[in-house]
Amino acid sequence: MKNFQLYNAAKYQNTDEYEKVEEGIYKNNGTYVTSLTFEMDNSRLGEEEACPSYMPDDCPLEDLLDHFYVSVSDFYEDLNKNSEVTCYLEFDAFEIEDIRKLLTLIGKQYYFVESDGGLRSVIE
Repeated sequence: MKNFQLYNAAKYQNTDEYEKVEEGIYKNNGTYVTSLTFEMDNSRLGEEEACPSYMPDDCPLEDLLDHFYVSVSDFYEDLNKNSEVTCYLEFDAFEIEDIRKLLTLIGKQYYFVESDGGLRSVIE
């Protein structure tokens, strides 16, 4: 996964549902949320399909969720069906610090490499 960018979803604007906490982070029903767009990189291990409806064990997205203690709260289906490469997702967490850490991916890549007979995630 590469080219992470902040996605400013229209649903965050002019609504009582989402309270802006800081740039790119909103509070909704006791959780913190943010939205990112990124590209799946088919040249990388485990990234054969953009925004899979299921997440196999070797999918970097599943690992990313575990790594940053976040979950996917919105798949933006209308946006995602328009591209086989670009993915739009909303992430949520109970702790704001987990969302802040997730936002450190902006401008970076997140992928797997084979290491010692297994897979290891890399952020660069």
